[in-house]
Amino acid sequence: MSDLNTLAQLVAIGVWTGGVYALLGVSWAVVFNTTRTFHIAHGVAYAVGGYVTCLLTSRTGVPLLLALPASMLAGSALGAVFEFGLYRPLRARGSTPMVTFVASLGALTTGTAVILACVGSDPVVATTSFESVVKVGPVRVTVLEIGIAVLSYACVAATLVAWRRGWFGRAMRATTTNSEMADLVGIPVTRIYVVAMVLGNGLGALAGALAGLTQGANADMAFNGALLAAVAVLIGGIGSLVGAAIGGALLALIMNVGIWQVSSEWQLSIAFGVLMVFMVARPRGLLGERLASAEL
Repeated sequence: MSDLNTLAQLVAIGVWTGGVYALLGVSWAVVFNTTRTFHIAHGVAYAVGGYVTCLLTSRTGVPLLLALPASMLAGSALGAVFEFGLYRPLRARGSTPMVTFVASLGALTTGTAVILACVGSDPVVATTSFESVVKVGPVRVTVLEIGIAVLSYACVAATLVAWRRGWFGRAMRATTTNSEMADLVGIPVTRIYVVAMVLGNGLGALAGALAGLTQGANADMAFNGALLAAVAVLIGGIGSLVGAAIGGALLALIMNVGIWQVSSEWQLSIAFGVLMVFMVARPRGLLGERLASAEL
């Protein structure tokens, strides 16, 4: 394969992977934009989604169309656990954002350890029947990869529409703007936090499930998911779901095209490099809100 053909293939991979990263970024942004919680434990939901789908399809023979909703339900349940077991008690005690961040980091570490204790450290590969190859010029993609792209971009679009036009979306945005005023006008803020955590982690688990279909589920998935979600949102801009989607898609494209002439082992380093460039050149991201100050 010539260099240009390789580049075309990497671009194609970046496009369909971009849908997964866009979904991951949007799912993290739903939680952060509503609760202002730097939910680093989001990576656990991403990993759970990947493991549930891979285990169900490879070891129990559950059809893919049932495994994906199951992974999303598992992630949603995990989001409820995070809200009621971790973040709500911290809010009740008036914990600072830094304490909440450290607690979330601890939840990420603990969640990863629990996953490995339950399923072991060996990677788990999904079993599907959508491996037919479609060739467009020098580019080869499978039907599975096309399906992943279509489903992930569709979920991103549906989430963005619901965020702008749905009642829960409007309520979440009102809670973000001024939670005390939202409570005064009858918006159940604590319930909205639950909805944001359940929806955000469910979408994050779906992103992990879609990623696991081609990459498998492995021990590094939770950390990588947390990193990629945070980088996507920071590139797109804090406070913007559209920015998170664009940031995720752009990140995937840059990470894949960036290994055109180097080893694929550099992909995560490229992600950090992109983040540093944006932090220096455009700290508020592509579409982020302009903040006078920020606190972690």
